[in-house]
Amino acid sequence: MRLAYALRTIRPEPTDSASSYVRAMATLMAGAGHEVIVITETPATRLASLTGAGVRVLPPVPSKPDWWYLSPGHEYADRVSQTLASLDESVDVIEAPVVGGEAFTAVRMRRLLGHQGPPVVARVTATSATAPPVSFHDDVRKFAEGYVLRHCDAISLPAGEGDRGRVWGVWPTPLITETPARAEITDPVRRVVFLGELSRTSGVEAFLDATGRLASFTVEVAGHDTPTDPFGRSYAASLRSPVTILKDTGDLDEVLARPAILLVPDLSLAPPEILDAAAARGAVIIGGGTSTHPHVLAVSYTSPEALANAVQAWSDRPEELEARSRAVRRDTLNRCHPTAVAQAAERLYRALCKPPSRARRAPKRHSVSFVIPLYNQGAFVQEAVAAARAGRRDDAEVEIVVVDDGSTDDRTRRVFDELSGVVKVRQENKGLAGARNAGVLASTGEFVAPLDADDLVSDSFLGKALHALLHDAALSYVSCYSRNFGLFEGVFAPLGNVASLMPFLHTDARCTSLYRRSVFDQVGGYDEEMPAYEDWDLQIRMHKAGLLGDIIPEALFLYRRHSGSMVFRYSNAARVELLQYLMRKHGDLLEPQGVDLALKLAHLWLTKFEASESMRFLENHDS
Repeated sequence: MRLAYALRTIRPEPTDSASSYVRAMATLMAGAGHEVIVITETPATRLASLTGAGVRVLPPVPSKPDWWYLSPGHEYADRVSQTLASLDESVDVIEAPVVGGEAFTAVRMRRLLGHQGPPVVARVTATSATAPPVSFHDDVRKFAEGYVLRHCDAISLPAGEGDRGRVWGVWPTPLITETPARAEITDPVRRVVFLGELSRTSGVEAFLDATGRLASFTVEVAGHDTPTDPFGRSYAASLRSPVTILKDTGDLDEVLARPAILLVPDLSLAPPEILDAAAARGAVIIGGGTSTHPHVLAVSYTSPEALANAVQAWSDRPEELEARSRAVRRDTLNRCHPTAVAQAAERLYRALCKPPSRARRAPKRHSVSFVIPLYNQGAFVQEAVAAARAGRRDDAEVEIVVVDDGSTDDRTRRVFDELSGVVKVRQENKGLAGARNAGVLASTGEFVAPLDADDLVSDSFLGKALHALLHDAALSYVSCYSRNFGLFEGVFAPLGNVASLMPFLHTDARCTSLYRRSVFDQVGGYDEEMPAYEDWDLQIRMHKAGLLGDIIPEALFLYRRHSGSMVFRYSNAARVELLQYLMRKHGDLLEPQGVDLALKLAHLWLTKFEASESMRFLENHDS
């Protein structure tokens, strides 16, 4: 098989469970005879162990300077997907961590475009710590991670059981490629170690609280540092403790070369990979809470006193600890045997490579209505009509509805009168929302695609959007990336409907989407009180009604940028009032966020983040 593993940064420290997994798994599968690629920004020169094992280390394709994203995480997910598409030969399976959402675009391509791209396995590893400062990027990351978990082809776990109905692979991380040495326990153990990342969510402070109650013990903290102190800087530097801190240790054998009790205050925070690595070296593991790990001495009561008492009690029983150390090591080496791990992974990967069996059905013809509102844009409307027609398909009957919303321009009225092969509606001026509602009311299609008179869609928009809706009943609408042309160019890559952000930051697609007609019946169409941002509001109301959408990660919508467009004539000048209207209307999405909302808004304000492409153009043009 041709396998790919993705991890943006591969750290040398074994306490970084995601990095340890990729290094070990790629080496293991290459040794089993598979062709293995690792996609990472870490230079190949720093991954000699991988290249020496025959693994191809591949950097992601470069960023596209004319593409714009709300979040760097989304951009990186696109680059991973584009890297897969650029390979000369296709990959059979790609595995990437859930944390960070690196597989977000690859999963989206599979979901929407009919199994385009390789199957995606999402690996559940320990959650990496995030810095205390709060921004909208946190919401974006959670959205991407949730999407990957819901729509990936399979999920792999280091331990435990999976939900029914999903494809799961359960195998321990193959950290143990060589048999490590074990320290023999002959005397009472007076050394306690914390092994893991140094962060505010790893439990290291609870460890220090518990071990601070132990007299005559050597206390050590071993792991990689993270920028998670209260100001987003070194967490290790914020730990004001007399304990020995071994930051960024790269050698577990060195840390566990002497007898030690590995103390884990909260077992729910402990990566199983780290527990396996320690157990293979004979460490005695004491943990607070309950554990499914077979070699942890769990303390039911997780107070600092209870943990300290457990360490004190066990430390004076060297014969029992020695026997336990030998048994733990033997069982772990057997359970984490590379051959067993490789076979478990191969079973999952091969199962995903089999094409799904689908019953053949007689082709059904569907009806699609393009709704084109028109107000004094006679110079462009014929192009919009032609673009809508160009996407005709054998399985779709295309209807085009043009609504003249009280145009005062003689040329526009004349062009409207001369249009042929379209449904025409003429009405007094009601604004863009009113014109769209009138067009939807006059249309007959099973699916509806609003298209402004000065914009275009590519020939493949209808086919790809319709395919996505027909193959996923959970989707109520599908949109795509937008390519600007005219006054300025470039591609905008919307993320999707992030409900917590949408009342003040438009994360979803712009203008044109393909909707199921039932959407408008259920939510009542566009808000005619809104002179702009009516599509934004519609997307929020749809989400609140449980009507979900998605975005094809291709630039299939062509957004004409010209001085006479509504954005420049009205929307930009009224954006404060429009945003406040949205926030008042959808305050129910904001209230649960509490102080985090203020923190996110402060971040937007102080970083001068500008989400509007037209406003960025004006700022650059004025300068």
